[in-house]
Amino acid sequence: MDRKIFLLALTGLAVVLPIVFAATFLYYPLTIETTYLDVTEPYGTLPVFYFKGTYYGVDYGTNIGQLDLGGYTIEVYISDPGTEFPGIPDSIYGTVAYIKVRPAILRKTIYKDILGIVNFGDSAYYVGIRSITPFYEPAEVWLVIHSADYSTILAWYDLKQTGVLYNNVTNAWYFQIPAATGVHVSLIVINPKAAGASETGSFELIISPSSEPPLQSP
Repeated sequence: MDRKIFLLALTGLAVVLPIVFAATFLYYPLTIETTYLDVTEPYGTLPVFYFKGTYYGVDYGTNIGQLDLGGYTIEVYISDPGTEFPGIPDSIYGTVAYIKVRPAILRKTIYKDILGIVNFGDSAYYVGIRSITPFYEPAEVWLVIHSADYSTILAWYDLKQTGVLYNNVTNAWYFQIPAATGVHVSLIVINPKAAGASETGSFELIISPSSEPPLQSP
């Protein structure tokens, strides 16, 4: 029996005996090698970080610690994985950020430049936002990204949505941070209604050397 006839015979057998083949599994070898990089080291392989302070003459996160409503302050903490917020030893840069603000009910509250995202490296990176736990109470919550000189709005992200968020400026998932520069992060909260209620949104910053859309990962 030549190759073509043999294959057809196998196909026919699979149709006639589906129960037999349903319990049969064929395994192919697959080897995956991983090398784990320390992305907490500036000028490393993935050198994009949450940041506050001055970089190349530009101040980022200038309103951290400034007055919030009700006599409170705008609280922002930056650190690395494995730490707890708030109350941890604070850092100038890191891969984990915690923001606590107190917007007014039935009003629009804008928190300008409460965090920086800085690219310490020598090549541009694509940056996006993934929403894990979105906000529910306010009518609108937006994360707004400005260029280092405030000349351009790079991104508007709706923090009431889930998954990899759509950037309403680029019509894609990302904005771009050029090498050796950064962006300013601002927050807009519109018309929360429940006085005294607390709500925590959980999000991830996505960093990539490519504009290829990321997976909607769990």
